[in-house]
Amino acid sequence: MDVADFLNYPSYLDDDYEDEDDSGPHEAEEDLEHFIQDVEIAPDIADAYDVGDMTAFELWTDCTSAVVDQTVKSVQSSVMIVFFLLLMHLLLPRRASWRNSVVHLLVAGSGYSSMVRYFHRLHRVGLTSTFVLFVSLGWLLLMALRSIVGGRVRGFICSAVATVVLFLCDRVTDPTTTHELRGVQMIFLMKLMSLTFDNYRPLATFEGITEYFAYVLLPANSIFGPWISLAEYRKWCQSDVRGFFFFVTQLWSHFRSCGVALFFLLSSACFAEWIIPEAMSSRWMIAYRSAISFRFSHYFACYLSESLMALGGFQDVMVTKPLKIELPRSLVDVVKYWNIPMRNWLREYVFVNVKHVAGVPLALFATYAASSLLHGFNFQLSAVLLSLAFFTYVEHELRRKLALHLDACIEARACRDCNHRYRASHPYVFLTNLAFGLLAMVNLAYLGDVFDSSSNAEAGYDYLHTLTKWSQLQFAGHYIMTVCYGIQLLL
Repeated sequence: MDVADFLNYPSYLDDDYEDEDDSGPHEAEEDLEHFIQDVEIAPDIADAYDVGDMTAFELWTDCTSAVVDQTVKSVQSSVMIVFFLLLMHLLLPRRASWRNSVVHLLVAGSGYSSMVRYFHRLHRVGLTSTFVLFVSLGWLLLMALRSIVGGRVRGFICSAVATVVLFLCDRVTDPTTTHELRGVQMIFLMKLMSLTFDNYRPLATFEGITEYFAYVLLPANSIFGPWISLAEYRKWCQSDVRGFFFFVTQLWSHFRSCGVALFFLLSSACFAEWIIPEAMSSRWMIAYRSAISFRFSHYFACYLSESLMALGGFQDVMVTKPLKIELPRSLVDVVKYWNIPMRNWLREYVFVNVKHVAGVPLALFATYAASSLLHGFNFQLSAVLLSLAFFTYVEHELRRKLALHLDACIEARACRDCNHRYRASHPYVFLTNLAFGLLAMVNLAYLGDVFDSSSNAEAGYDYLHTLTKWSQLQFAGHYIMTVCYGIQLLL
């Protein structure tokens, strides 16, 4: 089976896109494109500490306490504003005819306030006006597309306009400004395009206008994510869940997620370099340290966003699953659980819509292009995504063919109802799956080494940085997976 056959594999077309657990092995391809959700949406709070030679006491006084203090200062305004939303959600009367309009107005106003405070912290207050201009133009675009029949056509038009706007922004603004806008811009564009594909038709009424601005500027997720649909926002507005138990449950979820987020932040900023000092480590250990620091900073952003959503009254929000990524069965687990809401968005609004029009291969390419567009086109990101796509495809096909020939449960995804002769509990099957899991961890270290925390990260890297990093590792990941590709061709 070659790449073309893999892309057109019939079982890939029969998935229930509503049920995450029913997804088939094609997620190894369609989800590759959003593996990297850059942590530019997180505050830049962990890049100034040289901790390799510190004692444990110095680590606490000079790094840990400083990072915690800076984190609290960075997010406290957002926490206070979102907590106000929770109180509003509990106290406003449910049956009042004016309730929805008031809720939308308060959410939009608090979202604007949160945005002002966020950009003020970055000393770029003027960017607030720029972002609000984007949001207003988005409303005008929705109004202009209102008469067009069919959400899919409207979605494609909106996507084309967004592509042009992002391209122009990248050309007329400096890299630092682009970097600082990208996180909030990403969430906004995901919301805007989901509205067009969902056939949302805005009403030129007070409630219609305030609903749009409230959904887009929702302070619980407009800065740090995650994406939610308009239907989820409306469900939150109209929810009848209230009372002391609900209040305590949401506060517990908030503090629990905050604690996990803080653990990953401190691990990324302080503990990783302290545990694996550069002077005492091999090049591969340094690569592993760089990669795990990048992943942990991503987990911090994810759990921070979960905590804000919980504090705002949103229930059961899950953004990532770190254990599935750090101890993967295969790279398929990595791309599936890296950013669950963004994967769902790419699958529902990009992959599915393009697949119906142009088929699976072009749908995969469009998904890759959409992810690259949202994160900003650059060689570093594109190289990692393309490499990950190749690595995951090769691993999937090699394990599928080995499982078929050996009648063993060693595919990239564990069987739900295993009918293999040799099941997961068999010693050789266990060791084989363990070996592939270790290979996935090596590939994560290899690919993640390019995302270091040097001073150039804010403005982005050129192609020489990526190639230099991989050349220092002798391009081992690419060579290993190329050999695996040759083996699977022979099977």
